[in-house]
Amino acid sequence: MEGSSIASKANLTLSEFEEDRCIKLEVSLRNAVVILLFQVFTMGFL
Repeated sequence: MEGSSIASKANLTLSEFEEDRCIKLEVSLRNAVVILLFQVFTMGFL
């Protein structure tokens, strides 16, 4: 009984970690897109 609760706690922390990593990836992708658009925008005008 005690072992299963430890396993469920481990699963919970793992899923939270995965979620955190996905959010970080999403933010970095969005930043990359913004930088790319900004470069295209400035090059188009220069």
